[in-house]
Amino acid sequence: MLNVGHQWAAGPRRFLFRHTFGRLRSEEAMFVRAEKNVNELNHSGELMKKESKKLLERASLAEKDMIRGETELK
Repeated sequence: MLNVGHQWAAGPRRFLFRHTFGRLRSEEAMFVRAEKNVNELNHSGELMKKESKKLLERASLAEKDMIRGETELK
């Protein structure tokens, strides 16, 4: 009885759905989905590069501002 309840838990159920419905998909549909995921990943990478560039510029300006403030205090 315990085994039957365990079989329909979230993990095994997800595994069964993915492996049964995954076999019913066409190769073209899987390729399109994979291509879409690659494009999203590339776009995300580009956004991260831009964001890191902005953060580095801000850090550089903050460091210059801190040094200027330190020299004014002396």
